[in-house]
Amino acid sequence: AKTEVTVNSGAVTVTGAGLEVKATGIRASAENGGTVEVKTGEVTSNATNDNTQGLVYGISADGKDGGTVTVSTGAVSASGVNVTEAIYAYTSGDSSTVTVNTGTLNSSASGSTSNGIYTINEGGSMVVTTGAVTSTSTAKYAGALGAQIKATGGTTTVNTGLITAESNNQTAGVSIDSAGSSTLVNVTTGSIEVLKGETSGIRVWAHDNGSLEMDVNGNVNSSGTGIWVRCDSQNSEAVVKVTEDVIAGDTAVDLTKTNNTSTTTIEVDGTISGKEHNIVITEDSATKGIDITVWKVDTSGEKEVIEQKDGMEYFVPENAAEIVNYIIKVEGNL
Repeated sequence: AKTEVTVNSGAVTVTGAGLEVKATGIRASAENGGTVEVKTGEVTSNATNDNTQGLVYGISADGKDGGTVTVSTGAVSASGVNVTEAIYAYTSGDSSTVTVNTGTLNSSASGSTSNGIYTINEGGSMVVTTGAVTSTSTAKYAGALGAQIKATGGTTTVNTGLITAESNNQTAGVSIDSAGSSTLVNVTTGSIEVLKGETSGIRVWAHDNGSLEMDVNGNVNSSGTGIWVRCDSQNSEAVVKVTEDVIAGDTAVDLTKTNNTSTTTIEVDGTISGKEHNIVITEDSATKGIDITVWKVDTSGEKEVIEQKDGMEYFVPENAAEIVNYIIKVEGNL
């Protein structure tokens, strides 16, 4: 018989203090056609004692082999010493479904990596919807990600508000890895701010015929790279759209494309502005199948609109005019 479990509660608070203790606010799992539904108020999960080495999750949700999991909560806060994640979600099996709806997310780690959202889809359907996301790591050698999305199958949809990430190491607002011909990832966020560490506002990789689309309703502001895109294999597709500006302390848009048949599309309705470089295509990349549409590129200080890297040197690609298109903005009626 099909198993169904429903839980309704108010606020949830979990505190872990033991050496190897895991602190998880909500753990919801369903498999073999089972169904789990959880509804709560705010969720708080803490394991901040210096001796605590266990992982910390605000919400952990996984559906396997046809399982269906639905979690709805208020704001979620997770803080720990080891790896800390406000939301962890996993699916496998074509008919599996995981749906998570929350308020704002706050993840912080003092000794390891912090992820506001971490999803893995190996088949099935996953939908995560949240408010603003803050992810912070104060560890010397660990990073922070607002949302880390990995998929080798199925459809993954993530919707958030403003994303802020900060650490002393590798930091990204959104990181997407989409692989496999049946894999589709769609992520929509508010503005992205990543202002400390070795940063990328957006870091996406489509390979093995995977597809992804990243939509930012606002600005991308990064102290390092604004948008980093890599597209591999014949039918892979990466699409990144930003409704306002892309501002970066180093390179605004960094593209790698290993063949002429994959496609990379960048649309920026505002200004692209990199302190060192605006748009860079890395060495040995194919330039066919790259389509960049932008309202304005900041060429102050004699910066080029677009460059291709060759070792330590930069040059303007021959088909630059075919790659970059400009939006004409008008007021009034045409």
